Amino acid sequence: MPVKRPNPGWWLYYQFGGRLPERYREWVLRDATCKSWVLRVLIRGLLQIAPLGAALFVGFGVLGGSWPIAGGCWACSWWPASC
Repeated sequence: MPVKRPNPGWWLYYQFGGRLPERYREWVLRDATCKSWVLRVLIRGLLQIAPLGAALFVGFGVLGGSWPIAGGCWACSWWPASC
């Protein structure tokens, strides 16, 4: 009997740490124990930080200027113990 794979929505939910329904338990076991599990974990980690990386790229790279530095200095002036 073939292993039931999750659809793209469930897969994305699983990649961000969600728990899949019981019907996918064989697939989760295979995903966690196959020979390429290290590669899967690395891809999962990259997928989780991709939105933050994109936001930082847009904020610092595309918009540019010195406002990110000024904003950081302003934030540290309000919370000096944390900077």
